[in-house]
Amino acid sequence: MEETATSRLAVVLRQRLAAAERLARRLWQRLVAWFKAEFEITGPITWATVAQPRNLVYLGPPLFWLGVLALQLLPARNHGWRSIVIVLTVALVAGSLRVGEDRHPLGLMRGERLFRRICIALAAVQLLFCIAMLVSPDLGYMATTTLRAGRIMISGGNPYAEPTDPLFEGPAIGEGYKLPPLMAAAFLPLGFVLGARGVILTNLILQGLVAATIFYIARSRADRGQSDGVLAVLLYLALPIVPFQIFARGATDLLPVLLALIGILLANRQPLWGGLAAGLSCSAGLMPGGVILPLCVPATTENRERFTRGLVFGLLPLLLFFLRGPEAFAFNVLGLGTGVVEQPGSSLVGLSVAALYLIQGVAGMLWIALGLLAWRRPLTLEQRCGLAAVVILSAILIMPMTRPSETLWWLPLAAIAVTRPVLLELTRMREGQLGDLEAERLALRLQSLAGGDAAR
Repeated sequence: MEETATSRLAVVLRQRLAAAERLARRLWQRLVAWFKAEFEITGPITWATVAQPRNLVYLGPPLFWLGVLALQLLPARNHGWRSIVIVLTVALVAGSLRVGEDRHPLGLMRGERLFRRICIALAAVQLLFCIAMLVSPDLGYMATTTLRAGRIMISGGNPYAEPTDPLFEGPAIGEGYKLPPLMAAAFLPLGFVLGARGVILTNLILQGLVAATIFYIARSRADRGQSDGVLAVLLYLALPIVPFQIFARGATDLLPVLLALIGILLANRQPLWGGLAAGLSCSAGLMPGGVILPLCVPATTENRERFTRGLVFGLLPLLLFFLRGPEAFAFNVLGLGTGVVEQPGSSLVGLSVAALYLIQGVAGMLWIALGLLAWRRPLTLEQRCGLAAVVILSAILIMPMTRPSETLWWLPLAAIAVTRPVLLELTRMREGQLGDLEAERLALRLQSLAGGDAAR
């Protein structure tokens, strides 16, 4: 009897396993059919077609996402492992600028509908998270000081000469606002009326504008489809650190990044407005606005003159508040007058004056080198964004920061550069389109040759 029961159990198990195998095969076939329909792939999907060297570019965005996640999980004081992750991220961004330069990305992007749906879903999740944070806002250190500085400005005071930073330990002059004036002015309208909730709502507007600017930069080339920027926006929206910092902690760092992106986008198209945006970026945050400034320089002399005029207008807020109180402004914003400016969450504490000057010298040489590169060689928008992300990461590597919100300085720029090889791969033309293009090129060549013979 026991043997009979055991044999029946074995038969039932084999039947269940066979049914599960059939179900798995049907699900796999449906998944492959759906994948082929979304990405418009003809032919069978086998390991030989997947494991090709050109498909390695698809690993870029996942590796970038994991690198950003590692930077957030590692302790702020663990500079060793953080430095390794930063170096690998720099290599990934720099390598993305070199991969796929010889490809000609015409045609529509595969999987565009799928990427659009994911972008909409991610945007909806971030909107819900923003609404949840509006119920009981808990702003961080820089957000509260920005609100305080805005209230001082609207009352006619000078936030750099009045106590805005009560946590500062040092001379009384160091209790002023630590960021450029445009930062407090931008968060003033909603912040003055709604308080902490106004900061979160302002960040919601900035987040939408940053995503839109990333989209326009990523699809800016004329030989691309109309929606290739969707993938770059998808990678940016998929980074959980961004909504956490801007909605949960009220980080204000997106403002100078948005203005720098606009400056890069308009540098050669409308240099006057591009220069204005670059100058306003510096007036909102010397880091990263001042670091990205050389990469906003137009490629022609005429455009550079117009860019300079716009840049001067954009720097006026800095000049006005500097003239109101040069000593307090230089101490708090520029860090002059002392060897080290101590503030909560800053890794500058404990650095000697000699080490600080060495760090500033290395960063200055890198800044000049980037300016010369942008001056002598015409760069694409993606190359400008990628190099800007590299120089910001290099500055963080040289002088490790402990404020998590400083990650926002380079994330939008790096997302554009990292998705570049994937965009080039996904916008490959179909075989029929490629054949038509080759036939058209051959006909034009024959026509030119026939015209040359007739002229002779």
